[in-house]
Order: sequence, then structure tokens, then C-alpha cells
Amino acid sequence: MIGHGCRLLPEDGGNRARIAASFGGGLRVELPQTPTNFDALLTLGGTSREVRGSPVIGVAETGDLSLGATLGNKVGFAYDLSLGFGPGVFLGDNLQVGATIGFGLSGITGGVLDFAWKVPTEGFVILELSPEIRPMAYFRQDYLFGADSRKHGSKLARWGDEAEAGAGLRFSGRLDGFVYGSLREMAGVRYWGIGMGAIL
Repeated sequence: MIGHGCRLLPEDGGNRARIAASFGGGLRVELPQTPTNFDALLTLGGTSREVRGSPVIGVAETGDLSLGATLGNKVGFAYDLSLGFGPGVFLGDNLQVGATIGFGLSGITGGVLDFAWKVPTEGFVILELSPEIRPMAYFRQDYLFGADSRKHGSKLARWGDEAEAGAGLRFSGRLDGFVYGSLREMAGVRYWGIGMGAIL
């Protein structure tokens, strides 16, 4: 997936705009802050955020898809999928803010992280510093269903059971790619992560 700058769409006489930021198709490594039965969580996939519609009010969309595995003494298959929609606001030509609610699922096999359905609620900001440089930040909190072992698993969450905060930079031009960092809490464990990728 590739992030695009803010641009006017041809429909409605060019009065519709779209801005997106995507950290997709790359690798993400997350390290647990406290000792666990594995050393790291390695996933392939990414996260995307987008606001589209008629300025000043539009529609915000969020999506997450990652597959991977834990590395170390305990090896398990990791999966995470979610999709969300909500209101978006264009604050000028270069700043967009969105808030979404959605539905998804996640888990890690082998008893590492029990399967659960989730309802993610999220807020995000996309800033277009130039056509080549677009930073983005987000904060998400998940309500979980079906896994009591993951209930109330985050101190960061003001509501819900899990939380994640992230920020990154999408760049294009001579170099086309992205880098981002994240802090995630699941089932009482805090994970520090970094993701990166290149668009070839």
C-alpha cells in the first residue's frame, strides 16, 4: 500500500479531496518490555489511515493487516486484522484529523495470545509538510470479546482492554518508503515496536 498526498478529485467539480498515509508492505519488529516466553514479535503487513470527502468535513478510514510469528523459545503464528470508519476533518490543505470505530480480530497461536474479536476506536492526525514528506500519528483503544485472559490488559487505555500509540514518516521522491515507531499494550505486556519498508 502506498500513501498519497492531499489531492482534489475530479468528481463534484474538483471539490472533493483525499489524503492518505500508509505504512504497509513492510516489516515490523516488536520487543516485549517484560520477560516473556519469546524474544520478539515479527510481522509483515502494515497500517493505513485516510481522510476523503468534501472539505471541511469528510470520511475517515483506518485499516490494519499483519501476519507474522513470535521468535525465540516460543514460536506462534500472529495475526491482526481490523477496519474502521468515522468522521474526518480537513484543517486547511495540509492537516487532516480523523476518528474511527470498527471491527476486527487478533491473536497469537500456541497459547501466547488468545483469539479475540475486537472493536477498535481510534484518533489520528496526518500532516503534509510537502508532497514528499508526510508525518502521521495515531492512538487506538480496543474493546475485546471472547478472551477473558486479555481483558483490562492495558494501563494506557482510558477505556477498552488494549491500546496502541504510533507515529511515523512517509516519504517519497528519490527514496520512496516509510519508518514508524509504536507502543502497544496487550494482555498486560508492553511492546516497543519499529516498522520500516521501501516502495520499489
